[in-house]
Amino acid sequence: MPALTPSDASQTFATKSYVTAIALIALAYALRTALAGLLHDQPGYLFFVPAVLIASQFGGFGAGVFSTVLTLAIIVVPDVRSFTTEDGIYAFAFMVIGFGSALGGRYLYEARARAAASTADALAREAHLQSILDTVPSAMIVIDDLGIIRSFSTAAERLFEYRPEEAIGKNVKILMPSPYQE
Repeated sequence: MPALTPSDASQTFATKSYVTAIALIALAYALRTALAGLLHDQPGYLFFVPAVLIASQFGGFGAGVFSTVLTLAIIVVPDVRSFTTEDGIYAFAFMVIGFGSALGGRYLYEARARAAASTADALAREAHLQSILDTVPSAMIVIDDLGIIRSFSTAAERLFEYRPEEAIGKNVKILMPSPYQE
């Protein structure tokens, strides 16, 4: 099986988001139907709010809007002949909540994408730095502003006789001779 390209993976994720939205709406509808006797002919939008929130948070704007519209279609269309002003207010309030959730989901979705890209970039930079440290012929030690060792080259390992896991996280003074170490 060929590897997925980033656009294929994104499309697969989007498809899963919509399928998940449909499943969540179906679950909410089943719960609403099971409790219909307790609702006393109220529209029961409250059962669908978690489904819309979850779809929005994990699928972004499109999945949030899709789940909102699907919910409105499920609740409003069958009762369109007996639709009252009160029902319209409930539907409008649900639509505002749904679209607001979808917008919030879009921002969260984009923030997660930016965080993932940033993490991938940081990991690539770290791998690049490590490849430099592994191949540099001279001993190279990277320390922070407090003198804590952050990276340790292979040549430094040979010179100071410390393994990287022994040196990284310690103060650089462990590598200094006795009068300077104190």
